[in-house]
Amino acid sequence: GEELARRVAVRCSSLVVASPQHHPEDLLRLLLPACEPSASFCIFGDSLQPLAECLDWLRREKRAVNLDIVEPLWREHQVLPERTHPTMAMTQGGSGGYLLSGTVVLPPPQQ
Repeated sequence: GEELARRVAVRCSSLVVASPQHHPEDLLRLLLPACEPSASFCIFGDSLQPLAECLDWLRREKRAVNLDIVEPLWREHQVLPERTHPTMAMTQGGSGGYLLSGTVVLPPPQQ
């Protein structure tokens, strides 16, 4: 944690995090201060719950706007007259996790 904080000495205009072995909220608490206001960020997680907790923290702390969690899903569709539907047998692709994205805002002033 501290070693990573020392390495992040410059301000970033965007942030992409894909580290399944760490909780996304811990990483955001560490890396978000290095982001410029209006920086875009995206965090990959292989399960929904840690990203939902992270989303809750971002909302409570008012640290980001335009927050969204999506499940990227690619699925082939069978297209026939009057019978268009997704192919139900997913041998490859499909959901490989979730993405939390948003835009960094200045933290609210301390009272």
